[in-house]
Parts: sequence; C-alpha cells; structure tokens
Amino acid sequence: MDRQRVLSSGAQQLAAALERAEWSQQQLEQRLGVTRGLVSRWLSGERRPGLEHALELERLLKIPAKTWLHAAA
Repeated sequence: MDRQRVLSSGAQQLAAALERAEWSQQQLEQRLGVTRGLVSRWLSGERRPGLEHALELERLLKIPAKTWLHAAA
C-alpha cells in the first residue's frame, strides 16, 4: 500500500474517532501533550503519528496503532 493511501486512511479513521468521542483537535492535543497543530497535520495526511502517539491513539480512541505502520516510508 502506498504511503499517501495509508496516511489518508489513518486520517479518516482519526477524524471519525474524534467525532465519535466528541473531542476537538485541541482536546486531543492536550490529552497527548503535543504541540498545537500536530493533530491537524495528522488529519490532513501531511504527517503521521510516531509509534508513541500511535499507541496513545489506540488507547484513547481505539485506532489500531498498525494503521500508521505502512506510512513510515
């Protein structure tokens, strides 16, 4: 699977999970302790979460960490 498709799939899953949890991007950033705008870059597919954040997303929002694995290249 190509990198952009993986990022897009992860971004869609993240957007849906935020909606289900009724959390804003800012709320997730605060819970993760990340800089402002990072979640926005994940949602746009510009960046992907690193392993630590992927594991936190799995714990907090039930998005499997493996969602982001193939986007590493």
